[in-house]
Amino acid sequence: MFVRKAVKEDVDSLMTLFAYAKRIMYASGNMYQWGDAYPSTEIVLRDIDSGNCYVACDKVTGEIMATMALIPGPDPTYYEIFDGEWNDGGNYYVIHRIAARKSGGGVAVKLLDYAFSV
Repeated sequence: MFVRKAVKEDVDSLMTLFAYAKRIMYASGNMYQWGDAYPSTEIVLRDIDSGNCYVACDKVTGEIMATMALIPGPDPTYYEIFDGEWNDGGNYYVIHRIAARKSGGGVAVKLLDYAFSV
């Protein structure tokens, strides 16, 4: 398996991947984190255009097995933190929109390992 930045030609595969991930979320009782329209194609294209969308691909087939948005901080989502605070003022990355084609295959770990290497 290898990790690369996503390109616009990956959008259809990514949207299929997100649909699959939503089915898993809904089946496990997580009905509200991602609504039917999230993530939208526009959000995914913005992630790609900004260079923040990554995919983990099968080494043999090149098939996209997982994706994540790895975004350098500061992230507006975390401007206000309740019941806590950042440990320090250092640089950080945020992972949004992580999804894998199937569970239990270790592909999400591959993406997280990549994120920690940045």
